[in-house]
Amino acid sequence: MRNLHFRRIWIGLSLLLVCVSLWYFLAPLPPDFARWLQIPCKDKVLHIFAFTALTGWFASLLANVRWRRLALCLVLYGIVIEVLQGIMGLGRQAEALDVVADCVGVAIGFSLATWFGVRLLAGIDAWLCRL
Repeated sequence: MRNLHFRRIWIGLSLLLVCVSLWYFLAPLPPDFARWLQIPCKDKVLHIFAFTALTGWFASLLANVRWRRLALCLVLYGIVIEVLQGIMGLGRQAEALDVVADCVGVAIGFSLATWFGVRLLAGIDAWLCRL
């Protein structure tokens, strides 16, 4: 993990982010939202966006050496979500293409982090220290 002044806050926000994403992927869909998702590829785009955000957040929190582990953890997280969707019976369906979309999101997240986002959290942390 990066050397951050507000480490506990960033870890707490990370746990909150994981909990919110888990709730989003597992909660029953409201009828209006379920109809909106009927449009082709909307669900896949949401998976890509969510996993891009998760990857970007955690990549900025962790040192580069741990990115392989992070990628593996996020892909496994996507697989677990799909398995849980399949067995819970709350109107969600497990789809292999959702895992593919998750992997695309992970790749995009790492690309963005590599280009400009790696130091984003460190910059925010340093800025908060100056307040």
